[in-house]
Amino acid sequence: MTLKELRYFLALAETGHFGRASERCYVSQSTLSLQLRQLEKTLGLDLFDRGTRPVSLTAAGRQLVPLARVVVMTADQIRVFACEYQANASPSVSTGSDPEGAARPSAGCRL
Repeated sequence: MTLKELRYFLALAETGHFGRASERCYVSQSTLSLQLRQLEKTLGLDLFDRGTRPVSLTAAGRQLVPLARVVVMTADQIRVFACEYQANASPSVSTGSDPEGAARPSAGCRL
């Protein structure tokens, strides 16, 4: 299971549409579908009922949504922490107090 798969899972869970979910994730529909099938295979669970329009979550999928959100949010927070830590550890960074800047990652940091 990967963070990417969980992000794709959440996108489809929120949109109910492969096209919109793939646009949100900047991938093709086939890539999104393959990654979600891989997630289902890894977990041994059907997460979506693909026979409905819009695509609907199975009972397992509905229960996974809040857990996946926590994992993805935590991973995002770790990335922000690492970027901010790197920026603050750099000798060229000023140590002035900026309450607004503290909540943002450094401009040179990739999230």
